[in-house]
Amino acid sequence: MDGDDMTVAGDAASLEVVLLQLLVNLVSDLGQIHELQMQARAKDDFVIMRFVFKGAVLPEVELQRIFGSPFSRAKEDKLPIIGVGSGLNTVREVILLHEGNISATCTGEDETTVTVRLPLHNTGGMTVTSRHLTA
Repeated sequence: MDGDDMTVAGDAASLEVVLLQLLVNLVSDLGQIHELQMQARAKDDFVIMRFVFKGAVLPEVELQRIFGSPFSRAKEDKLPIIGVGSGLNTVREVILLHEGNISATCTGEDETTVTVRLPLHNTGGMTVTSRHLTA
């Protein structure tokens, strides 16, 4: 993690559940992950957390709707048929309620990056430490 501990504005318990659900859902949905990198830094009054999953990617069409309503992969994808998005939709909603945002992109042939951006806060909220970002 870059720099000192950072405090995110919002309900600490909700945000902790969001981070856990984000990781659980993506590890489950992506499948064959062989490495996970996690980083956090402060920029422009926000904490920016990046989660880089190496080993498997979602097709571009799924990346566009991953945080929307629940859906299932089509059989012709030749990938396991799994539900995608139900837990991630909730993650997105809680992040939006905390005045943040979340996005997912393919950043390589076998790499998916999820970026969470939440406002910094001086008091209260959740402190993002290495404890939260340790694999």
